[in-house]
Amino acid sequence: MTNPNLAQSILHRVTDDKLKPKPRWQFITKQILIWFGVLLSVVVGSISSSILFFLIINNDWEAYDLVTKNLAYFILLTLPYFWLVILAGFIVLAYFYMRKTKHGYRYSLLRLSIIYLVLCSIIGGTAYAYGGSEEIDRLLTVNVPIYKKIVNQQTNRWSQPKAGLISGELKKVDTEKKELILEDADDNVWRIDYSKSKLNEKIKLNKGERIRIIGDEEDKENFKAKDILVNKPTIHKRNKKKD
Repeated sequence: MTNPNLAQSILHRVTDDKLKPKPRWQFITKQILIWFGVLLSVVVGSISSSILFFLIINNDWEAYDLVTKNLAYFILLTLPYFWLVILAGFIVLAYFYMRKTKHGYRYSLLRLSIIYLVLCSIIGGTAYAYGGSEEIDRLLTVNVPIYKKIVNQQTNRWSQPKAGLISGELKKVDTEKKELILEDADDNVWRIDYSKSKLNEKIKLNKGERIRIIGDEEDKENFKAKDILVNKPTIHKRNKKKD
């Protein structure tokens, strides 16, 4: 049964305070903004996941001893903490917005985190497979100086020509002369002699590919390669080679 005193009290409050129901458009606008926040969290989380895939898979595992002799210390030193923090931050943001949706109260932080990570991993993994994460990382490295200095430490590690380490984007491949033209992250152009380098015969170097080279600097424009490392193949790269 309805408590008549309670009903009367509510009626008096509505009358005295001149309360009016909010317009429907305000409710709809609020819901749109909430779901936009959820969608934004998923998009940024997926980008973070895709770049995490790219950076971890291509984290110089074959040459970790160039950084440190201890593998465990190498892992701690080179983990992409920036993207891990971004991913964790947007998990919290997604939880905040989901709690404001109609059925959001049903989701605990743990349950939502698992759903969010699975979804972002699927989308991010697909983006990585088709070359999206590599392209985003390249654009950030080239156009955002602080990203190269603080976030993507791999670029810094491979920007030491005097120490025999350079990396960059292939501009030209001459298989007859065994020569490469490479542009590094600082827009310096290098002529690479790879005639005596260790290069797996199955690996084909393609224009536009990002590579890392161990060798000797001959002068400001010439470098002699001893070993060449390429990023792990993806669906995008395989399709590009077929074309």
